[in-house]
Amino acid sequence: KAVSETGETESDAYLTVSNQGSNHRSQPQSGLPEAPTKLRVSDVADTSVRLTWTPSDHQSGQPEVEGYVVEYFSPQTSGGWQTASDSVSLDGYTVKDLLPDTKYVFTVRARNAEGVGPPSPVTDYVTTREKRRNLNVNLPKEEIARELKKLRIELKPGRATNATHIRVRWEIRDSLSAIEGYMVNYTFLVNLDPMTYGSTKVIKVADPYKLRANFGGLRPASWYQVCVRAYALDQESPWSNSINVLTPESVPSGPPTNIVIQKEDDSFHIQWSPPDPAYQNGVIIGYDIDCRSEVDETNCSKRVMGRDTSVVISKVTVDGSYRVKVAARTSMGRGVWSNEIIMGPEKTTLIQEPWFVWVVVGTVGGTLWLALCVFSAWLFRRRRRNNKKKMAQNGMYSAVPVHKSEESGRPGGGIGRDDVIYSQKEGNIHTAYGGLQSDLASLLECGHKEGPQLGDGSAGGQLYSAASVTGPHSKSYYQRPPGGPCPPP
Repeated sequence: KAVSETGETESDAYLTVSNQGSNHRSQPQSGLPEAPTKLRVSDVADTSVRLTWTPSDHQSGQPEVEGYVVEYFSPQTSGGWQTASDSVSLDGYTVKDLLPDTKYVFTVRARNAEGVGPPSPVTDYVTTREKRRNLNVNLPKEEIARELKKLRIELKPGRATNATHIRVRWEIRDSLSAIEGYMVNYTFLVNLDPMTYGSTKVIKVADPYKLRANFGGLRPASWYQVCVRAYALDQESPWSNSINVLTPESVPSGPPTNIVIQKEDDSFHIQWSPPDPAYQNGVIIGYDIDCRSEVDETNCSKRVMGRDTSVVISKVTVDGSYRVKVAARTSMGRGVWSNEIIMGPEKTTLIQEPWFVWVVVGTVGGTLWLALCVFSAWLFRRRRRNNKKKMAQNGMYSAVPVHKSEESGRPGGGIGRDDVIYSQKEGNIHTAYGGLQSDLASLLECGHKEGPQLGDGSAGGQLYSAASVTGPHSKSYYQRPPGGPCPPP
């Protein structure tokens, strides 16, 4: 236990009792890590303080530093030295749960497998801010506008905590009484020369005592411009100065594209294109080609440095089978692998077999012939059906063969040639060949003016011809259409 005019502190130790013959020695001081340096205080709020430091150089023979122990002390309290955390893995830490308007000093120790090292130099006294009972501003709107208008915010240099996160902080020399919070704008910079701006996002810090902000979801190896302003109600202060922050590189998040592999006897010629620019995450410094045999796990992998996008892998088995994939590299390491491509021995495909070609030709020919037959049968039936419809529309309903009669020589004795005559409706007469016989129609219309009346004086001027035939007797009847001129004799 140690006591001074500013307070007291204490530490615990223990002894181990064992059987005789066992020797226990304390750890040598040379194995403990050195104290961190350049301990800095920032972001002083009412109940928290931000600490950052520089790790000491690693000495040869010492174990690696596993973490840091952060301690603080206040002469205004009776608690002595307090440990804020004994497992800090980064080179920065925010001490919380402090008292408002209170003085504090801070120190940091490094820790490794041998133990905890000596403390860093103690900081100067830091006084936390006075806690405002109500975060809402209880001032007239005109006074808020006047206070914010003259407010000046100094944005300190920011830094990237990793490839996708940035941390910024700022300082305000004036009073915080007219501030409810802050708005932090960060803009993606497409180009620096000429300056080309991309998308802008805004985060809100709804605590006037919190003078820092962290934001993520950023692109690796990219520039961002950051600025901040204070607000209260619907009033805003002028923008702070702007800073540009570069995120570090990361491994490529996308594989190479357009991979083409050409096999030539006992070698592979592999070509590819770089990953999409949105997934490169830095400068591509080379490529890894993973090539392994599927049979005996023979490794034929290669690494290509620089901008080359092709490689030749030699001495592969002619009839062997290999798996090939490609990945791009940045200064941070190898990125995502492409899909595996399996390269095997050349095989005759089915389409190259002569018998398969003849089978295909025969199948196609037979199918076409069958289709042609079906189409011809359909076309014949359709035409036949259409002819029947036309005959019905033109009044044709019977066909009777009429032959030369014995009385064909005397006037009015009938038709003198062997023809097939279709009975007629509505004045249309057709031969068996489907053509209209105009002369015959005219003769039938007029009859034989000088010949004797046949039959028993049948009314209506009906004409008929009886023919002597070797087969059964038949008759054809014709209905003469009314009136109309007759052709000259």
